[in-house]
Amino acid sequence: METLRDVIDSEGLRAAVNPKRFNVAGIILTYQCTAACRHCLFACSPARPPVVMAAEDCVEALRAYSRLPRVVHIAGGECFLFYERMLEICRAARREGVAPHFVETNASWCASDEITERRLSALRDAGVLGVLISADPYHQEFIPAERAQRCARIAARVFGEQNVLGYEACVRRSGGFVGLTRDEQALRDHVRKHPPEWMAGSAYRHLAKYLDCQPLEAFAAVRCERLFDLERVWEFHFDPYGNLQTNCGVVLGNTRSARPLDLLDQERVWANPIVKVLSRTGPVGLLRLAAERGLAPRDGYVHKCEVCFHARSFLRPHFRHILCPDEVYTP
Repeated sequence: METLRDVIDSEGLRAAVNPKRFNVAGIILTYQCTAACRHCLFACSPARPPVVMAAEDCVEALRAYSRLPRVVHIAGGECFLFYERMLEICRAARREGVAPHFVETNASWCASDEITERRLSALRDAGVLGVLISADPYHQEFIPAERAQRCARIAARVFGEQNVLGYEACVRRSGGFVGLTRDEQALRDHVRKHPPEWMAGSAYRHLAKYLDCQPLEAFAAVRCERLFDLERVWEFHFDPYGNLQTNCGVVLGNTRSARPLDLLDQERVWANPIVKVLSRTGPVGLLRLAAERGLAPRDGYVHKCEVCFHARSFLRPHFRHILCPDEVYTP
């Protein structure tokens, strides 16, 4: 049976980060970002408060993750906004043998070759094996394509191209992403051809209008059990407030009440009241719960997650410790 380390050593991170091989576990270092992408599930932006995870909390989460067969990364928001904190975390984690496998960035900070190489090399020396660079029409609304290209080019030299996720999009296609969001028809065509997988956060507010409504009955059979199954779900993460989430905005537990490793307990997750509803009756069941408390359902929705996010946004006052943080739900 192949191990995560064997795959990374022989084929690289790009081969390992694959639902057919290994899932991922993340750290949201901050919700603050240098961009305000229209598809962002967490609604990150420059306007978000500069809350950043404490180094010791992050290392403890990395310790918990190290026991799992998952590829581990640090992301945001834009984690390079707090580069020195991130580097401190990676150095401390390396000393314990729990350094994250990669970090995620939009490359907004890659203003020169010198800055880019210095920062990526320091992270490599702190035990980081690679980088994921985000490049798409939504990011290139805010980030010059040449910065993504520079980051990919230098990261391939520092880490090896097989350890740079997003390399092809940055190098081959990022120039073509520029300006697409300024063309309403082009944006509409792009959203319809590549609809967001999750219609939450900024995507809920900015992209739903480009898709066709379906009657509520179209989502009646949807169940979300897999999203909360810690064995099968593609990703879960801890955020700077100590929240554990698998689905953005549905908190499964908080490190103020338990250690990260203890929160990664499936029985604890199944006991969560919002998880119970979504697992057993899906988004329509959650909408029904919201309707019982006064929400008027819409005639139609464009996506199963839009049903869920509409219900969750209404239910927040009743489940404040579960339907959070504010960043995900507020414009």
